[in-house]
Amino acid sequence: MSFSNLLNSKFTLFVLTIIAIYLFIDAPPPLGTELKTGKLIPIESALRILNKENEIIRHLYTKEIVGHGKKQGLKFDENWEREEIHAGLLPAQFLRMTANYLQRSELPLGLFLGSNEAINKSNLFEGAQLRQYKEMLTDQKPKFSYIEDISRYSFMFPDVASVKPCISCHNKHKESPKTDWKIGDIMGATTWIYPDKTVTYDELITMISLLHKGAEYAYSQALLELGYFEGDFSIAHKWPREGKFIPSAEEFAKELRLRTAPITFSSIEQLNVPQNSSPTLVPTIELALEIK
Repeated sequence: MSFSNLLNSKFTLFVLTIIAIYLFIDAPPPLGTELKTGKLIPIESALRILNKENEIIRHLYTKEIVGHGKKQGLKFDENWEREEIHAGLLPAQFLRMTANYLQRSELPLGLFLGSNEAINKSNLFEGAQLRQYKEMLTDQKPKFSYIEDISRYSFMFPDVASVKPCISCHNKHKESPKTDWKIGDIMGATTWIYPDKTVTYDELITMISLLHKGAEYAYSQALLELGYFEGDFSIAHKWPREGKFIPSAEEFAKELRLRTAPITFSSIEQLNVPQNSSPTLVPTIELALEIK
């Protein structure tokens, strides 16, 4: 959807609000009574939106940073935290660091990546989760449920192999239980959990903002390690696909928002959220139109 078409839609003010949140607000609004107003959104719908955002973010990091970065000579290693190793995070570690950021927040939002053929044994599914995952492998459909023993709603989504760097890494890893992964295979599952049956529009925006902050934090950690290559690479607004460049944290955050925004606009518009559901978050139109 073009920006001109967005301006002509009945959701003009709503879209401008989201653009401003995505591109100009550094932190989500604090949790509190001000988030308890507006139309209630089923948690299933909210988690679908979050998962789509997460898919786009992961693809951005995996393809643009890891995939093209390796071609230019950047290193990525599962032992990146060791002092003697200078390398960026692998995609699965990028997600885990994002998830850890969410876990440290006040929002009771959980994010996990698992499989029945995981390299890291701590990521192996078991019990009810394993049964649900096996159903997914058969019908290839997400699984939404309520987990009684932890009082949380759970939404499990297929984690499909979509880029060669992930496949190559798993197939070549000496501890991998499966070495013939190919594009299109379900390699695992991403699971989201949340305690409430519904959320408000404001709470959903807070979730999205927090996910972005988590991804930006994970990238900042990768950038600290990749900065070791600064003698051969320039850290700027350019990307490895353009040569020996590493995007800055600001450039990564900007690209993240630009890629996720159109999909999220469309998804939230389908929820028919009232335009006046969040008056405290509506910015000036002039600020929103500063998008380049």
